[in-house]
Amino acid sequence: MRLSLLVKIFVSFLSPLLLLGESEIEKARELWKKGNYREAGEILWKVIEEQKEEIENQRKIIRFYREELKRVEKEKKEVERGVEIATANLEAGRLYREGWKWQHRGIFEAKNEKEKREALLKAIEIFREIVIRYPYSEKADDAQYRIGRIYFAFLKEYGKAEMELRKLIENYPESEYVEKAKEMLERLK
Repeated sequence: MRLSLLVKIFVSFLSPLLLLGESEIEKARELWKKGNYREAGEILWKVIEEQKEEIENQRKIIRFYREELKRVEKEKKEVERGVEIATANLEAGRLYREGWKWQHRGIFEAKNEKEKREALLKAIEIFREIVIRYPYSEKADDAQYRIGRIYFAFLKEYGKAEMELRKLIENYPESEYVEKAKEMLERLK
């Protein structure tokens, strides 16, 4: 929409250039036919000078519109990237809620150890999907932490817990969960 407007404006600036000096050129032709070469030459020279100025103005306009088009293209790419990020965050959020439900089911609703383990492993699977598919999403560090925490606190698989907690520290050093992960790793010593 915006691009077509720029093209229309650009074309509107070109039209006067094409018509510039047309009547003056006709006048010079008439003078030339009558043998008034000097006067015809002066008129043509004047038209050429005016066209040089007009051409330079048109070049400035063209440069302006090129820059404007570059800016519009850059904005378009930024908007597209923003949509990608938002979509990834939405999908990661949806998966996170699903993983959290499985974790909750395993911790609080399981009737026996088998159900507990299956639910917690399902939660880990979902949290891992977030980390793999959406590693830069807002929920990725949280999902990585939950994987380590489930292995540590609920499944008591300390080797896997250590590996997952170290991944959190390495891949998400600015995460709010790093200190908690370090505390768990200290308890494993």
